[in-house]
Amino acid sequence: MAERVIRFGVANSDRSCRAATWRCWTNASRDQSVYLTCRELGGILHLSLHERGKWHVAFSRDRFDGLFEDGSRPASRFAGKWLRSKEIAAGWTLACRIFTPWFAVTEPNSETSADIVWIDAPRTEQMIESCVLIAAPGTMCSDWPGANAMRTSLIGSFPLGGSGSVWLVSRAIPVQQPEIPERISPRFFRGENAQSISASTLRALFWGFGEDGSVLFYDAPVNVRPAAS
Repeated sequence: MAERVIRFGVANSDRSCRAATWRCWTNASRDQSVYLTCRELGGILHLSLHERGKWHVAFSRDRFDGLFEDGSRPASRFAGKWLRSKEIAAGWTLACRIFTPWFAVTEPNSETSADIVWIDAPRTEQMIESCVLIAAPGTMCSDWPGANAMRTSLIGSFPLGGSGSVWLVSRAIPVQQPEIPERISPRFFRGENAQSISASTLRALFWGFGEDGSVLFYDAPVNVRPAAS
């Protein structure tokens, strides 16, 4: 089976500004594993949804050792491991959701890839929820997941071996703020330091889990303030 890829992102109406862009794909191999990465990270970190149900967020195997200075390297390249989430309906697994709030569409858009699917930016006080769903073999879908009941828009889909499939859909929902620890002690990539997070154009990608077991990503610009001593 050849590699199948969907690239997508949220942008304003004239496509002059955008948020992060994403890549969802399956490799040309015998299994039906699915992968997702934020393209701005350059392949450093990715989500793996393995066919046998062992899922994880991890740093690249090939680049992990060189990413950090000695002494600051995490004990493992895996940022999180878990088992495949339960089906939300017969044959359907909601694997991942990406939240892009209205105030995240700030990056000047120099993206020239013709195959990127652009999602229109949400209105003020809303955010785009982009969902990655996996359909089990034999699961029927007349349009796409949530087309009628949830008013989703189709980003794209591709088949998996064994007649399963992957579907990406989006919709606008009220904005939600991610839960962030009050104090954060960051690990810096090799060559970076505390001065690196003082830039006015800094962006952050948060991740965690939803109550339904899906993994969540939240893309947004950030302002850094030193914690009070």
